[in-house]
Amino acid sequence: MRALFAPVHSIKEPFFGGRLAVIRPLLLVEKKYIRKAALQWRLPLWDNPCPSAGGTQRSAIMQDVERLCEGHKARRTNIFNALGRWQLGMNNGKG
Repeated sequence: MRALFAPVHSIKEPFFGGRLAVIRPLLLVEKKYIRKAALQWRLPLWDNPCPSAGGTQRSAIMQDVERLCEGHKARRTNIFNALGRWQLGMNNGKG
């Protein structure tokens, strides 16, 4: 049921029965670092023109995580490291 409402994004996703793999190397990098690098490299920046940008379930969850981690940099890092390990299948069969 969850798959109907929330797309699952991971760092590496197989398509066409595994014949094509899409790798998203920047999926776990914070936007502020990507933005800073783009400015340093003089790459163009633009806002997402999608009408739902910023108003999605993902955005709401990110805001909740930011509030939970306010003043606790290690907490935020731990949460995202754990999610990254889980997505990469490094959870040793747990979860």
